[in-house]
Amino acid sequence: AGWGWGMEVNLTSAGEVLPLAFLPVLNPLDLIQGLLLVVLVWWLRRAHGAGLPRTPWPARALAAALLVWVTGMVARAVHHYEAVPFTLRALYRSLTFQASLSVAWGALALTAMVLATRRGWRQLWFAGAALMGVVVAKLFLVDLAGSGTLARIFSFIGAGLLLLLVGYFSPMPPREAGAAADEGQPDEAAHEHGQADQALAGEAHAAHEHDENADGDGQQR
Repeated sequence: AGWGWGMEVNLTSAGEVLPLAFLPVLNPLDLIQGLLLVVLVWWLRRAHGAGLPRTPWPARALAAALLVWVTGMVARAVHHYEAVPFTLRALYRSLTFQASLSVAWGALALTAMVLATRRGWRQLWFAGAALMGVVVAKLFLVDLAGSGTLARIFSFIGAGLLLLLVGYFSPMPPREAGAAADEGQPDEAAHEHGQADQALAGEAHAAHEHDENADGDGQQR
């Protein structure tokens, strides 16, 4: 219920707090959503500790909620400070909104990748890399759609430098030792099975030679 409420409110509410002045992040709507995400993460960790089976869907749902929340925060800030109507069409046509959204998504992707590198979370790293790819594609297809050649050249250089920084500060985490061991188990099992087959074949060959020797001794007698 809380996840669905957060999705709906980010798409429909401009965060009006009259008669108070609007502050990004530090407004009742964003504070409640941030607290709700913290509670959901805390509940998920407690549930896993109590024996709840680990599936990727709760983490994916929280990641989607976080992305929608960040997008909503940017949209509300642009609406209040740049007087852009809080509609999908108006925000899409706003250069300020598009640039701010690219920066926010890029920062979120970089944070996810750096955290994933330090904690060794490969799935989170792939999610951050996918979001970074979306940011780069958005930069050229949306943000610079009406820009000149010079602006595109500088944008290509900036995007390349950003990707170099990402590769330097947040390389892909190595696979876990347990996963590597699991991958090595079939090879070891096949090797052991082959050794067992060779041993059985040797025993059968020895038994066959013993029978032939016994038959030869009988014929000589």
